[in-house]
Amino acid sequence: MAAPFDVIVVGGGNAGFCAAQSARQAGARVLVLEKAPRQWAGGNSYFTAGAMRTSHGGLADLKNLLEPTAQDRFPLTDLAPYTDDDFLDDMVRVTRGRTDADLARILAGESRATMDWLRDLGLRFELMYRRQAYEVDGHHRFWGGLAVGVVGGGKGMIEQHLAAVERTGVHVRFDAPVTRLATASDGTVHGVVLADGDAQL
Repeated sequence: MAAPFDVIVVGGGNAGFCAAQSARQAGARVLVLEKAPRQWAGGNSYFTAGAMRTSHGGLADLKNLLEPTAQDRFPLTDLAPYTDDDFLDDMVRVTRGRTDADLARILAGESRATMDWLRDLGLRFELMYRRQAYEVDGHHRFWGGLAVGVVGGGKGMIEQHLAAVERTGVHVRFDAPVTRLATASDGTVHGVVLADGDAQL
């Protein structure tokens, strides 16, 4: 059954919802197709800690990003800046050098602004004290460059994404596994076909 959508996103995890929201902000009519039922929405994102790697200038830079209640421990928190170059170095290390330098630089350079964009959509952030910090002389000291996470972890992330798509008018269909792309005779993709034979165009 055809539907009046300009963009179809397959998969309702963090990346899928971000892509859907970006398209929606550009004026598109957007449909997200998720193969899982509603109670298992989010895919792998649901089972993560909700951590978000971003470059930043330290605590002062993160103040407007984090929930007010997440700032109670700021006076006893040591968080060094995590620069774009730090981000890039970690990308190279984790991928063992198999990193497209130009794309990685865009990822690092846009990461902080993307966090503000996610906050504006309705995601809520805190510092990951329990996972990424240890105590030294009464201060919480962060390590590993992965200090910021979504309130509620992966489960909270998906709940907040689902609330956001309701506000912005992104359509989501659950129990909708996509099996193949729908193509024209010249190979042009014009939709997807679901496991039940339904076509979304």
